[in-house]
Amino acid sequence: MDLRKLATRALAWTTLESAALSGLSFITLLVLSHYLSPKEFGIAAIALGVVQLLNVPVEVLFHDALVRSESATESHFNSAFSFTLVMSVILCGGCWLLSGWFSHKMDMPELATVLPWMSVSLVGMAMGSILMAQQRRNLQFRALALRSLVGRGIAAAVAITMSIRGYGVWALVAQQVLLVSLGSMTLWLASPWRPKLRFQWLHVRELLGFGLHSTLTTFLGLATQRVFLLLVGGYLGSYIVGCFSLVFRATDMLRDLMSGAVSQLALPLFARVQSDFARLAGVYTQALRLTFFIACPVFVLLAGCAGDVVRVAFGDKWLEVPVYLSISAALALQFFARIFSGPMFRAVGRAELPNIALGIQIGYLVLGMALFGKYGAAYAMALWVSRVLVTTPIDAWLLRRATGMKLGQQFAGTLDPLIASIAMVIVVMVIGQGPLQGLPVIARLSVEIAVGVACYLSFMLLFERTLTKQLFSFLRQAATLRA
Repeated sequence: MDLRKLATRALAWTTLESAALSGLSFITLLVLSHYLSPKEFGIAAIALGVVQLLNVPVEVLFHDALVRSESATESHFNSAFSFTLVMSVILCGGCWLLSGWFSHKMDMPELATVLPWMSVSLVGMAMGSILMAQQRRNLQFRALALRSLVGRGIAAAVAITMSIRGYGVWALVAQQVLLVSLGSMTLWLASPWRPKLRFQWLHVRELLGFGLHSTLTTFLGLATQRVFLLLVGGYLGSYIVGCFSLVFRATDMLRDLMSGAVSQLALPLFARVQSDFARLAGVYTQALRLTFFIACPVFVLLAGCAGDVVRVAFGDKWLEVPVYLSISAALALQFFARIFSGPMFRAVGRAELPNIALGIQIGYLVLGMALFGKYGAAYAMALWVSRVLVTTPIDAWLLRRATGMKLGQQFAGTLDPLIASIAMVIVVMVIGQGPLQGLPVIARLSVEIAVGVACYLSFMLLFERTLTKQLFSFLRQAATLRA
């Protein structure tokens, strides 16, 4: 089967998985935001941030190395599984032992009980992480999609029920533990092959050479937002963390919905053409053009309609967050413009290079919060925005050194969708403040979305008729293929 058809089939399943994860998460967030307070969101965000940072080596340490390796054997997978499981138990135990000290340092007593139970998800992830690598290596995304659907669905139902019944922050704890653990259990039961507790240090050492770089990159990328929220909690308290957490979770869920499928598929596809730099650059450019075409108008429209979105989705208790949601949505454009740089670095065996930009980013946030964090939420958000201006040029320069891709190639296809999206949101905001002003907020938002979609497609047919037709052709092909 040729690479394009294989990619299209895999994309269909990864899209289903991404939709299951992000769609169910967003529905859950809508309900939880009406029953939980900003402070409860803040406590859960801090505990989850710690657990997610510890989860990086559990999920990633061997993942990319196993996906990329052409010589990995069953013994490599078994050794990686054994190492990962033991590591997860140690990290979980550390959370139970140190949670009291951490809650005292953050001046949040609730963390002493929330953090230990949240950390149980580390062991759940260890049970499935190596199986996930094995499935992605073979571009077999059906089982991964089913895993996500089962885990996320049950976790969402339990979290919603608990929030309605007044369990507060524990609804978020249950959601995290169940979605990871049940997802791994589903993958374990559905897979024809299961790893065994067998360990050979030689195989672990072979995988660690690449895996450590990839893990550090993932850790630094994840740590950017998690460290920022921890610093916000330390300087400004759990209420502001809760507001920022809601904004980030809403934006990230939509972002993951738009990017989850292609980001999972990128590394296996890039790895297949890693030795042909010209073809690799062509695959990168085509993937970026199609992805940015879809994502750009969504987030520009969200930024322009943030006030109405917050009123409809989250309720009156969150009315101070629309400006932060607008900013977060606008920042997502930078994410999509650089979405494939990480997989490109890993595909060509230079996974360590992004660590430079990511390390600078985290250092910038730590220093900035130390200097300005105490002055309030506006200063913190300004710092969050400015970090992108500092590190994006560095990342682009590093990718050029690693692959030879010029800046024009790295950002090819992003300008026309951006111009069309800005023109679209101007039209939407004009009618929203004019003839639609007297409508109920949900009716106004519905009309704004409909007008936005029509305007964007019209503008893109003028600017990029070929790309627009190519996208619809690709989507039709994906819809007709069966795995």
